Amino acid sequence: LDEQIRLLDPELLLLLGAPALRTVLRTDRGITAMRGQVLRTPDGRAALPTFHPAYVLRYPEARRDVWTDLQLAARTLGLSLPPRSA
Repeated sequence: LDEQIRLLDPELLLLLGAPALRTVLRTDRGITAMRGQVLRTPDGRAALPTFHPAYVLRYPEARRDVWTDLQLAARTLGLSLPPRSA
């Protein structure tokens, strides 16, 4: 995984769920405590943890948190957000 990340050289890693969080950031902290903030990997890359899609299917109330995280990812990458629909 480290080699693939190095080769792709992404501007931001979106970490979906606790296993991705723990593997990439080398932490034992939980996803709920760390989601929603841009963090740095041990080699200095930007990473944004959020809930895994399977979690959101089980707990639909988490959709708002994931949407907020995705908006943060877009802003971090300098992308414009679409206008809110009526």
